[in-house]
Amino acid sequence: MKNKQYWVFCFCCAICFSASAECLSEYEAKALYLRAQGQSPADSEHLLKRSAVLCENYQVYYELGLNQQKLQQFSQSLVSFVNARQFLGSDEEQKASLLGRMASSYIQLNDLPNALSAMQAADNIYAAKQIAKPAWANYVSRDIDKVKSAGLPKVRPKVDIAILFDSQSIAINEKAVAKIKALGLALMPYVDAGKRVLIVGHSEKTGDQESNLQLSEDRAKSVVAVLETLYPKLEGRLDYEGRGYSQLRYQGNDKDMHALNRRVDVEIK
Repeated sequence: MKNKQYWVFCFCCAICFSASAECLSEYEAKALYLRAQGQSPADSEHLLKRSAVLCENYQVYYELGLNQQKLQQFSQSLVSFVNARQFLGSDEEQKASLLGRMASSYIQLNDLPNALSAMQAADNIYAAKQIAKPAWANYVSRDIDKVKSAGLPKVRPKVDIAILFDSQSIAINEKAVAKIKALGLALMPYVDAGKRVLIVGHSEKTGDQESNLQLSEDRAKSVVAVLETLYPKLEGRLDYEGRGYSQLRYQGNDKDMHALNRRVDVEIK
């Protein structure tokens, strides 16, 4: 029986690799992927990263994200799941699974809004397609419900808050102001509890790092300025800094990935 399961697993691996994008070495990538199974999370992560370099596909990034969750590398797991989404086909069950895993990482990062959004999207697919919701996804929903019932607004530390900027710009548009208003309300309980808040600016990886450091700092500073204008109580409780492109969240080199890297993070101290 075990031999049969092994060959079924190998067959599924062959399908997921053959359906992937152009590969540098499909055979070697597949071998590394198979070697990663049954290893410790740290060893698996190393092997899966090497496999992804040789042949990007949904399954390798999905498994990498799962390993990073086991290692409590939740920010990195989100990056892997976003990369997996680029290779997602028409399989709705896979899509729901991916959204549920992303929700799990979001809630571990105290990002309740994105966790709710991702899990709701997954639940909609399970309901529409009449797919049984897996046990692990039910546990994620319970974790989300626990955070909701606590009643404390959650701000995600060290993960971008979707205040995006145009290329080479520090301007905050009307849509971003709405997000900053919501952020200010979420920050108030932490400030009342004596916490300090660090706003961190980031840039895309174009141009030199020195100019991007200044640009990203100016972006963080502009968000702080709006927060303090909207909520005077926050004045003097917010710090800011820029990190240029030293902490890219997305590794792609197209305009969409660049846009997502032009962001700010919030860190609660």
